[in-house]
Amino acid sequence: MTIHDLLIALCEELAAEGVPDVLHQPVTLAALWDDLARLAGSRCPAGWRRRSRRRAASGSP
Repeated sequence: MTIHDLLIALCEELAAEGVPDVLHQPVTLAALWDDLARLAGSRCPAGWRRRSRRRAASGSP
C-alpha cells in the first residue's frame, strides 16, 4: 500500500465520519502518523507516541 493509498483511505474515512472539507482541516504530524500507521496495519514507535502525548498534555507543539 502506498502513502497515496493511505491518504485516500484516511480522507474517505474522515469524510464518512462527517468531517467537513477534510483536506483543509488542521492536523498534527503525530495524529497523521498514528492514523496512517493504523490504516497500514502498523503502529507508531512507542517512544514517539509517549513524547507526543506528553507534549499535548503540556500544551507545547
